[in-house]
Amino acid sequence: FTPHQGRRLLVAASLGAQDRARVQRALVDALQTLSCRTQVSVNVAGCLDEEAGCFQAGGFVCRPARQAWWTNRQPRPYEDFKDFLSDLRVKKAKAIAKQRQAIRSVSGLSIEVIDGSVDSSKVTTELMSQVYHNFYRPTQMRHGNALDLTERFFLHLAENFAHRLLLVLAHQHSAGSPGEGSARLVGGSLCFVKGSKICGRYWGYPL
Repeated sequence: FTPHQGRRLLVAASLGAQDRARVQRALVDALQTLSCRTQVSVNVAGCLDEEAGCFQAGGFVCRPARQAWWTNRQPRPYEDFKDFLSDLRVKKAKAIAKQRQAIRSVSGLSIEVIDGSVDSSKVTTELMSQVYHNFYRPTQMRHGNALDLTERFFLHLAENFAHRLLLVLAHQHSAGSPGEGSARLVGGSLCFVKGSKICGRYWGYPL
């Protein structure tokens, strides 16, 4: 469900152009048949341009989507967040700084970043179970969305793709300052990492 563009019709690379096109058409026909039999709609997101034509020829409707992309400054990347703010208009930079300060002023609130690409052992099945029950499930329910993903899927991510996960977690500590008393998760974001790219997809907070 991450908004990465990639191949959606998996065809053997050894096939020639004509055979590849024939197999792609067969796959699209099969999707339509399954959709009719099960009375379930089919949504294909982020396919390659060459596949988009195949889907449209098969009767699929092309729907544009918007994504927010952020790219680090080149050729000299930002040294830190302060350096990034210095590149913005003063009014916008002040607004962002004010928002960040408002978060810092919340008593007992701390932010934790868990980067599985640096230390995959920190992305445990117990943690991902909490992410499911505290963030994903209540946020989907709050907006009236179906639970497309199961808890088992989140556990599968921890077991097999911990090195690709990046989590930003907000903890509320019961006694004043962070580190004192018990803490509970009050918000978080689940992202996927590969190389120098981060793809953010899921966020949420408890009911």
